[in-house]
Amino acid sequence: LATVSLPRIGSQIQADGRQPRELARTRTWSYCTENLEHFFKLGLIADSVGIDLLHHVSESGSSLQGALAFLLPYACDSGSWPYEQVTAWQDGYIRNVLYIAREVYPDLPVAEKLDCLPRDDQPATAWLLGGE
Repeated sequence: LATVSLPRIGSQIQADGRQPRELARTRTWSYCTENLEHFFKLGLIADSVGIDLLHHVSESGSSLQGALAFLLPYACDSGSWPYEQVTAWQDGYIRNVLYIAREVYPDLPVAEKLDCLPRDDQPATAWLLGGE
């Protein structure tokens, strides 16, 4: 986790939170939020072995918190997303990220964004138990 995941934060996320590889695709929101969800899940696993991915800041200033902060303004306002999204808007990935983030980043308006998303009965940790 430390030798692969920590460097990937710096190579896949810019200091302003953008994910250039995902923004080069045609389903940018889907890929940005799914990529971030995977990072957050890795962050939970890493935390259990003493590696703090969720608070890591790369030498270039990249971080998972920065990536989330970049996406937050659009979580409940798909019409303002300035990048290409050729398929239907998906909120499942960002919802899972927000469930994790509300415990990790108290200074971000995570609860506010969770409140404006459609309700989902499946908890963010369902994937740990074999859920989606």
